[in-house]
Amino acid sequence: FPNPASSALFIINTAKVQYAEIISSNGIVCRTIKLTENTHEIPIDDIPPGLYIVRIYGNNNIVERRIIFK
Repeated sequence: FPNPASSALFIINTAKVQYAEIISSNGIVCRTIKLTENTHEIPIDDIPPGLYIVRIYGNNNIVERRIIFK
């Protein structure tokens, strides 16, 4: 996915990922996305600019990435 992101976030599902969360720097979950396809485009136009954490759940793992939304 692009970093910084401005209109959409892309997640490529290569490891049987189940879902992802977009979490604000305050710890508020802004969006939960069920990942059922290999590639997902998640619109972020309605999320205010700032620093966010994308938390991805799957394969008994949790991966976090920091993303800046413009």
